[in-house]
Amino acid sequence: MATEAVKLGTSPVYASLARFLAVYWGGYLAVLIFCGGRMLKTGSWRNYAGAGAGRDAVLSFGMGAFHFASQVAYGAGAYYLGRLGTTVGFAVMISASIIIANLFGFVTGEWKTAVRSSIRLLYLGLMVLIIAVLILAYGNKPVHG
Repeated sequence: MATEAVKLGTSPVYASLARFLAVYWGGYLAVLIFCGGRMLKTGSWRNYAGAGAGRDAVLSFGMGAFHFASQVAYGAGAYYLGRLGTTVGFAVMISASIIIANLFGFVTGEWKTAVRSSIRLLYLGLMVLIIAVLILAYGNKPVHG
């Protein structure tokens, strides 16, 4: 799909976004059919009009915008990394997404009621992700000589 997008005039830096169309639309349809059906069956669709629904909607749209921006950054990074782009670039993008999502979780109070052992485990997991990204970056740096 990315190759065809380039043939149609899309910059190679952003052509990888075309690949995600099939993934996201497929996922959207599956979630809409299954979860939408369950919400209709249980009546829980009413929660989208209840107290706090507006705040949750704003946060959801914000997360969607950040996620799309991360896909753009991944596509550009993968292009500039060349053949390493799909491995190193993807690992960095996923790690950054997890780290940033958890930071927002702290900012919005999502982790406020979590037990200390869970928060310590989260910190450990985030530290492992950061170290793994650093190892990937070091292992893939150009060798001059």
